[in-house]
Amino acid sequence: MSDFNLFELLNFNPEEGVIRLKGQRMLLFMADAMGFLRKRLIEILGEKMARGIFTRFGFTSGYHQGLAMKELFKGSTIEEILKNGQSLQIQEGVGNILNLNIDFTFKNGNFLAECIYTHSYEVEQHKLHIGGSAIPVCWTMTGWASGYCSGVTGEKIYFIEDECIGKGDKRCHVIGKPFKEWDKRIESYLEYFKTINTDREIIRINRKIILKVEELRKKEKKLEKLEEMIREKGNYGNIIGNNKEIKKVFYLINKIADSEINVVIEGESGVGKELIAVAIHNNSLRANKKFIALNCGALPETLLESELFGHAKGSFTGADKDKKGLFEEAEGGTIFLDEISETSPSFQVKLLRAIEEKEVRRIGTNIPIKINVRVLSATNSNLEELVNKEKFRGDLYYRLNGIKLYIPPLRNRKEDIIPLVKYFIGRCKDVDKPVDISSEAKVLLLKYNWPGNIRELKNVIQRALALMDNSFIDVDDLPDEIKKGKSYLESDGDIPLIELEKRYILRTLDKYKGNKIQTAKSLAIAPNTLWRKLKGYSLME
Repeated sequence: MSDFNLFELLNFNPEEGVIRLKGQRMLLFMADAMGFLRKRLIEILGEKMARGIFTRFGFTSGYHQGLAMKELFKGSTIEEILKNGQSLQIQEGVGNILNLNIDFTFKNGNFLAECIYTHSYEVEQHKLHIGGSAIPVCWTMTGWASGYCSGVTGEKIYFIEDECIGKGDKRCHVIGKPFKEWDKRIESYLEYFKTINTDREIIRINRKIILKVEELRKKEKKLEKLEEMIREKGNYGNIIGNNKEIKKVFYLINKIADSEINVVIEGESGVGKELIAVAIHNNSLRANKKFIALNCGALPETLLESELFGHAKGSFTGADKDKKGLFEEAEGGTIFLDEISETSPSFQVKLLRAIEEKEVRRIGTNIPIKINVRVLSATNSNLEELVNKEKFRGDLYYRLNGIKLYIPPLRNRKEDIIPLVKYFIGRCKDVDKPVDISSEAKVLLLKYNWPGNIRELKNVIQRALALMDNSFIDVDDLPDEIKKGKSYLESDGDIPLIELEKRYILRTLDKYKGNKIQTAKSLAIAPNTLWRKLKGYSLME
C-alpha cells in the first residue's frame, strides 16, 4: 500500500478515447482551461457563487473516487485508504501535500488532517487569470479532500483552508475535521458544499443580468449625451438662425457661457427660450453636470416649492419619504426656471434667499443644504416693466438678471423660416427619404405671421409631413390660415400682441370643441397656464 501508484490502477483505452478508474471515467485536460472557466464564472456569477461551484465539483469528484478506492482495496483499513487518498490527489497533478499533523486512526470517529499544499494549481491559475484574492482560492482541492474522506469514512468531513498564497499568505494551510469536531468557523463554509437550487439561481442571475443591461444602457445614453454635447459645443445645439439678432444671441452665449453669471431669457412663447438655456449650459464648464428645466407657471405655489426645494418626510399629507428638490438634483449643473414671471411674491422671497445664500431648506425642516447651481430663467413678459408695476420683486429681478438675452419672434426672422423648415423635416423620424417643398408653399410660409413662433412652425411641418403625397409638401398640406395667404390674426389695423394671443387661443379652443386638455397640448402650454389665461378672458369661474 505504501507504493500506491495511480497509473497502475488506470485503464487506458486509446481506441475508444476512454480512461477509467475502477469503472469510473477519468479525464485529462489543461489546467489553463480550469483557469479560464474560473475567470468566466466569477465574472458572470460572482466570486461567492463560483467558489461554491468549484467546491462542490471537487467534493463530488473526491466522494466518488473515495467510493471507488474502497471498492478497489476491500481488504484494506480505512486509515490505509485515507492515506492513499493523499497520494491519489497528488498524482492527479493538483499539487503536493505536506503533512503537519495527521491522525487517521479513526477510532470512534477520530480524524484530523493538518496539511500544507504546495504548487497548488488553483493558486497558479487564479493569480494568472484573476489576480490576487481576499479569500483562500484552493476551492476544488479542499472540496476534493472533503468529498474523498467523507466517501471513505461515511462521516461528514470538511476541510478548511485558513491560509492561502492566493490571498497573500506565505503558505496554503488546510485543516480537515469531522463536522461534529468543528467550531463555529465551519458555518460560513457549509454553504459552499450545498447543492445549488438551480431554478432560484437562474432567476437571480437573470435579474442580475437585466440590471446589468439596464446599467449599460444608462451608461450608453450618458455617453451619447456627452458626445452630442461635444458635437454641439460652439454650434449652439438645435438653434437655427442667420438673422442678425440671433447671431447677436450666439455671440453673447459664447461670451457668458463659461462665467457663473445668471441669465434672464426674454421672448414670446414658442421662440425657443429653453434651447437657448441648453446652449448656455452645453457651452459652459458645467456641461458634464445636469441641466434641469422647470415650468414655474405650470405648478401651484406649494407644489412648486416642493419641486425646487424638496420636502421632509411627514411635512404634509402624502409626504411619505424625504424628497430631494431640483436645486439638489442639479448640484454642480444648471437649473432653468421658465415662466419665472408667473410665480407669487411669497415664493419669490424664498427663491431669492436660496440664490443669495446658496442653500435651500426642504419643506418641513430648517436644516440648510448647500447648493452649487447656476440659475437661468425665462419669461414671455418684460420683467423690468413688471418690476416697475410692482408685480415682480425688484431684488429678485436684479439677482436673476446678470445679463438679459432677448429672442426675437419668428415674424421678425423671415430669413430663418425655410432653414427651420428643412431642419424639422430632417429631424422627423417618420421620414426615411428626401422631402421637397413647393415654391408656393414656401411663399405662404414666409408670408404668415407665426403667432406661435417656432413651436407653431414645427407643428405645421409635422402636420404637412403626415398629409403629403410623394415626398412633396404642397399648399394643400398646409393649415387653412396659412393657405389663405394671411393669418386669420391679421387685420387692417394695429392689434396689441395680447389680443392676438387671445384670438389664437380661443380659435384653438373652438377647434377642439372646448376640450381644454387637447387645446393646451396643441398650444404646447401647460393646462394651468391655459386655465389662467381663460380666466383672464372671463371665460372661467
